[in-house]
Amino acid sequence: MATYKGIQGFAIQNLSSDPTVFITGQVWYNSTSNLFKVTTGTTQVTAAWATGGNLNTGRQQLAGAGTQTAGLAFGGNNPSAGTTQLNATEEYNGSSWTNGGNLTTARNYIAGGGTQTAGLAFGGSQGGSGGYLAATEEYGGTSWTNGGNLNEGRTALSGCGTQTAGLAFAGSNPSYPYSGLTEEYNGSSWTNSANMNTVRARTGGAGIQTSALVFGGFNPNFDAVEEYNGSTWTTVTALPSAKQMMGGAGADNTSVVAFGGEPTNNEALLYNGTSWETTASMGTARYALGGAGTSAAGLAFGGGPGTKTNTEEFTGPIVAIETITATD
Repeated sequence: MATYKGIQGFAIQNLSSDPTVFITGQVWYNSTSNLFKVTTGTTQVTAAWATGGNLNTGRQQLAGAGTQTAGLAFGGNNPSAGTTQLNATEEYNGSSWTNGGNLTTARNYIAGGGTQTAGLAFGGSQGGSGGYLAATEEYGGTSWTNGGNLNEGRTALSGCGTQTAGLAFAGSNPSYPYSGLTEEYNGSSWTNSANMNTVRARTGGAGIQTSALVFGGFNPNFDAVEEYNGSTWTTVTALPSAKQMMGGAGADNTSVVAFGGEPTNNEALLYNGTSWETTASMGTARYALGGAGTSAAGLAFGGGPGTKTNTEEFTGPIVAIETITATD
């Protein structure tokens, strides 16, 4: 009996949920609904950015978490106001930002993950003797409490994941000006994992603890991109051009939107697990901005140069899919 692989030359992916970035003609099996599916490409919505509500506190070098309709922004700095580090936290409801509970430790170049009601913040800088922080904080929807410290304090790192399954990677400290160190958080403590292949700071990142993506960075500027599978990093297709301090959003390492960065730009790029493609540009060029959400419904806010307050919402390209009932 002929098989699809024998006819077409490749295997059908077995996925628990439909992908968020589609290629016309792509075929997969959804193990949750027990259906084979194929993208027809007959209906497509063009990717676009829309203006959202402004942050209450303008800032750059901040971190973000949550979704497009339930976002979280925390930390950063406001050099135009003479404020080097901020502890301000804000919550987004899909149209406007509201002030939440302040971080215990004010800091910039911070990283984080989680959701609006279960956020995670770690690392960053306070300048001077407090320049390379290991402190971790957990947000419960109204206030922050201290969690377990990173094994290696650092600034200009990236992070993703959840409050009980977090991931920290890259960064800088006096021992490692450019780091490839990776740590996993279990809700109470951090454990070292495999180092990245390319050491760097000021990277962009997205995904979850078992499926993460790191892109760009500084050592000096890098276009390098790596995928994390929960135990090791693999170098994959590079960015079209070298950038640092990019924002990012994505549910895993097969569906990520990366945006902005330095050199200052408003470019956005989609990663589908294999390659990068240019998508709709943001309205405002910026770097060191916050990101949240997914590649289908992303959120970008804050950033530099200066201290931006504006928020933009990303709607990813949508391709109609035809569902075929599974057969014996």
